[in-house]
Amino acid sequence: MSETETPPPTGFVRGPGQAAPLRRGAVRVQDSAGRGLSGFTTHRFSLLEVLVAMMILALVAIPVLSGFHLAMRNLEMGRRYHTAVIIAQSRLCREVSTIMNGRESGAAPPLPSGFDCNVTESQNQGFIAVQVTVSFELFGEKRDFQLNSAVFVGD
Repeated sequence: MSETETPPPTGFVRGPGQAAPLRRGAVRVQDSAGRGLSGFTTHRFSLLEVLVAMMILALVAIPVLSGFHLAMRNLEMGRRYHTAVIIAQSRLCREVSTIMNGRESGAAPPLPSGFDCNVTESQNQGFIAVQVTVSFELFGEKRDFQLNSAVFVGD
C-alpha cells in the first residue's frame, strides 16, 4: 500500500470468523458454552412497538369476534323461528283434521319450553277459519308467528 492510498474503513470489512455488528437492542444468542450461534439473534421490542402490535391485533380481533357473535345470534333466531313454524303447522293440521273429521284426535303434544300456542276458530258463511299463533321470546323480545287456514264445511 502506498502512502497516498487510504486504508478501507474498518467498520465495514470483516475478517474470517468476525460477527456482523448487532442492531440496537439486539442480543446475540449463545449456546451453553458461550459460543455464538451463527445467524441467530433475538430482538428486544420497545414498549411502543408492543403497544402498536397490540392495537393492530385489537383492530383485527374486534370485527372478527363481532361477526362471530352476530352469526350465533342469527343461528339462534333461525332455530327458534323454525321451531315456531313447525309447532304452528302441526297444530293447524291437527285443528283442521279435527274440524274435517268431527272428532278430537287425542291430546296435543307438549310444547318446548319458552313457546306458547293459541288456537282461534271462527265460523262465517259455511267456512271455519282457524288461526294458530305461536309466541316465543328471543333475546328479551316477545315474538309471534301466525298461520291461518279456512275450511269449507257447508251450511
